[in-house]
Amino acid sequence: MFRPISELVVREINRAGLSGEVKALAVISEYKKVVREMIKDEAVENLVPKFFKEGTLHIEAKSAGWSQNLHMKQYQIIDKINTALNGDIVQKFIIKIAG
Repeated sequence: MFRPISELVVREINRAGLSGEVKALAVISEYKKVVREMIKDEAVENLVPKFFKEGTLHIEAKSAGWSQNLHMKQYQIIDKINTALNGDIVQKFIIKIAG
């Protein structure tokens, strides 16, 4: 019996213990898309996602101004990410200023 390739891929990802890494990649990819849409293109270069762990997306801001800009819109961005990924995956951001 044939099975959908998507089902097989998910099964193998889980078997290999990579589901967390795949989820993190999806979160970071969606974050970049939403930030580009809500703030502007150059925001992606100045608000760099570093890693995603246990519901928290860690972001490095290139300046205090970029940090403040993201902080003001973080809940809207989180909501859009979670909507796009069909779940309550991202709980919060931790934003650190580079330097």
